[in-house]
Amino acid sequence: MICFKGVKTPLMLARQTWIALIIGCTLLSGCMPRKMIPTPEGPTPESGWTERKITKTELNRISGNDAELDHRTLLDILARLNARDRDYIEEDIKKGRKLKVPKNFKYYRNWTPLPRQINEVSHLPKFVLVVKSQPFIGWYEKGHLMEDSYICIGKKGEWTKAGLYKILKKDENHVSASYRNAYGQPALMPWALRIYGHVWIHAGDIEGPYCSRGCINLPIAHAARLFDWADAGTTVLVVESLKDLNKRLPRKPVKSTPEKPDPARKPAIKPAPARPAPAKPTPARTAPAKASPAKPAPAAPAVADPSAPKN
Repeated sequence: MICFKGVKTPLMLARQTWIALIIGCTLLSGCMPRKMIPTPEGPTPESGWTERKITKTELNRISGNDAELDHRTLLDILARLNARDRDYIEEDIKKGRKLKVPKNFKYYRNWTPLPRQINEVSHLPKFVLVVKSQPFIGWYEKGHLMEDSYICIGKKGEWTKAGLYKILKKDENHVSASYRNAYGQPALMPWALRIYGHVWIHAGDIEGPYCSRGCINLPIAHAARLFDWADAGTTVLVVESLKDLNKRLPRKPVKSTPEKPDPARKPAIKPAPARPAPAKPTPARTAPAKASPAKPAPAAPAVADPSAPKN
């Protein structure tokens, strides 16, 4: 195509039109409707994961090429992605079990499946979110994600119920009254936060994403930090997946304005007439006791006259 100076061809006009549309959409905050929660449920295709075996040799090679990805950091990434404690991850690697392995470990160094900002709860000073499909927990201050962790929830879906709760009680050294450990002793549930019934958020052994009897278990270090951060009364939202988040979020409470009194308006209820105070009872007077007649004093005994003649 031959272009002459100063003459706009159809191709040039089309390009200018598209550029104008792009600029207009940018200024108007996008042509497409926004999603309230922008974070996707799972990893994006360009930085996703595959389920496969991984060897210790491969981990050593990755850590050797990047100083930020040391061996412990790589295990932590695998633990977060598989919702399984680091000790179990190491055992899986030794025994050649399949794991969720990132395509790019560096991307997952600061990865979270949870939204980093939830504007709808910015009115809450503290807020805890539990997503069962991940499963993950995160705690927020005024809608901003402060920290998160992988968790273990009920083995059956209904054992950890979705709903809006509050922290009812904090117990740093809680001992279960309902369940026993493998040795038959009452199960220890340290750094426990009760949200309903017998369900607590507490430190526990994370064998996998669904390994509890209904409680929400965290790794020990995260459980301790969450316990210190949370307050009694802090809002806790448990959802099946992030798709349910928008319809489950606690909305900002409506402030009720007190009604101003109208002096021209008569009260709907007439005040009851004041009752007169009851008269004080007069104390009953007792009749005076009748005086008993005085008894005559007994006569003194006669004294014999010594001058009188004796018989």
